[in-house]
Amino acid sequence: MPAPKITHKRETHTGNYLEAENMANILDYMDWRGDLTFAERPFNEVDNLILSVLSYLDFEGIVSGSSKTVGIRTVNRLYKEKEAAGGRKPEDMTAFSESFDSHIPELLDKAASTRRFSKTRLSHYVSRTDADRDKQMAAVTFLLEDGTKYVSFRGTDDTLIGWKEDFDLSYMDATAGQKDAMKYLNLTLRNNKVPIRVGGHSKGGNFAVYAAAFCNERIREQIIAVYSNDGPGFKKSIAGSQEIRDIRSKIIKFSPEYSAIGVILTNTVRAHLVQSDMKGVNQHNAFSWQVLGEHFVEADERDPGSILFDRTMNTWIDGESDENRQLFIDTLFGMFMDSGVQTLSEVTNNKMQSTRIAWNALRSMPKESRNKFLTIFLHLEQSRLKAQAMRPAAAQRGLKVQITGPAAPIGLKEQTMRPAAVQSEQPVQGSGIGGLIGSIMNMGKSGNRANSEATENRESASEGSADTGVISRMKRRIFHIEDENTSEDD
Repeated sequence: MPAPKITHKRETHTGNYLEAENMANILDYMDWRGDLTFAERPFNEVDNLILSVLSYLDFEGIVSGSSKTVGIRTVNRLYKEKEAAGGRKPEDMTAFSESFDSHIPELLDKAASTRRFSKTRLSHYVSRTDADRDKQMAAVTFLLEDGTKYVSFRGTDDTLIGWKEDFDLSYMDATAGQKDAMKYLNLTLRNNKVPIRVGGHSKGGNFAVYAAAFCNERIREQIIAVYSNDGPGFKKSIAGSQEIRDIRSKIIKFSPEYSAIGVILTNTVRAHLVQSDMKGVNQHNAFSWQVLGEHFVEADERDPGSILFDRTMNTWIDGESDENRQLFIDTLFGMFMDSGVQTLSEVTNNKMQSTRIAWNALRSMPKESRNKFLTIFLHLEQSRLKAQAMRPAAAQRGLKVQITGPAAPIGLKEQTMRPAAVQSEQPVQGSGIGGLIGSIMNMGKSGNRANSEATENRESASEGSADTGVISRMKRRIFHIEDENTSEDD
C-alpha cells in the first residue's frame, strides 16, 4: 500500500531538534501501519525498536515475573490505573523519563489499540538494581500474534549505577548486568519451543547480544535475530570470542548518524545508519529515528562529531590499562555517589553543583590518588585533542577518513566526513555519557585554560606517565588544589 502523507511534527522549543517538518517516527508508524497484522506484514526492524523501547516502562505489579502472560490491553489499562493511583504523570513511570519524556506511555497506548499489537502478551518482567555490584538489568518478554517471542532488555535508566555499568564495560569481560541477562534467557526460555528474537536499546542492545551469544546452546539455536539499537560494543576479548562469532550472522545493529553510545568499544557488526530529527548525542533518543513504511530512513554517512567522539573514547580506552580505567571510573562516579547524587539527571541538569562536588571530592583525595586520577583524565583530554586535530582538513574537503583500531566497527573502515559547516558542535558534551564526562571536562573558563595547557604539553607526556607540570597546573587552575613544594615554574 502507498505510504500516506506524513503529518507528525516535532516541537522545537528545546533547541535539540533539527529544523525539519513532517517527519515520521515510531508513533506515526503505529498510526499508519498499525492496522496491518503480522500475518499480513511480517515482523520488521521498526517493530523491533518499538518492543525494545517498551521495556523502559515500569511494569512492576502489572506483568508477572513468571511465565504467566497478560495481554497488552490489560497491561495498558493497569498501567494507567497505577499511574492515577500514585498521582504520577505517565513520564514519571518510565525508567528514564529524562530521555523519552511522556512518549513511551503513549507508545504503549497506541500499541494496545492497534490490530498489529493488540493480541501481544507480556510475561517474565524483572527489574534489578544492585549498587554493590554496579548492576542495573531489566527485561520483559513479548509473545506476538505470529507465535514468536521478543525478549526486550532495558537500556540504561537514569540511575548513576546504570551509567557506571556502561563504563564498566570498558575494563570488564562481563558485567553483573550482562551475566544476569544471560541467566534471564536461560531461565525464562528453558522450555521454549518457538522462534525467539532478542533485542534492546542502548545498553539493552549490548545485553541482548551478550545474552544471545553466551546462553545455553539449545536456546541459542532457537534465536532467529538479535537487535542492538545503538548499543555499545564490547572489549576486544569478548568481541572476538567464538561465542560472538557464532551468532554474528544473526546480529542486526542500527545507529543514528550521530552515535555516541553505539560507537564505544569494539563493535561486532556494521551498523545500519538511521536518519534522526535531533541534534548531536540527542539522536540516541529512539523517538527521533525516522521511519518510512516498515523501514527506517537510511542515513548516508556518520556525523563528524560522532567520529570525533568515537576516536576520543576508543583511543583513550585503548591507551589505558584495565586497572587505570577502573580507577578512573570508580573515582569519577564515586565523586557524585558519595555525595548522595543518585541519578544522571542530577549531574547534567545542575552543572554548577556537579562541578562543586567534583572540586570538593578531588580536594579531599589523598595526593597519590588525586594525581593518578588527573593523569588518566589528562590522557582522556589528550585523546580528544588528538582526534580533533585529525578532523578539520579532511572535513573541509569532504574526504574519506580512515578509521582503524578499536574505533573501527567490523566491516566499516571508511567514513565520509561532511563539510565543516554542518559538523556537530557538541563532540563531548550532552546527555548521557557525554554529559557526565562533560561535567568534568568543561568547567567554565578554567577548564578552557586547562585545555590550552593540555594542548601545549600533549606531546610531552610519555606513554604510561604524566607530565607533572601539566598535572600541577591543572589542579591549581581547575580545582584550586595546591600541592606541597610546587611553584608556578613547575
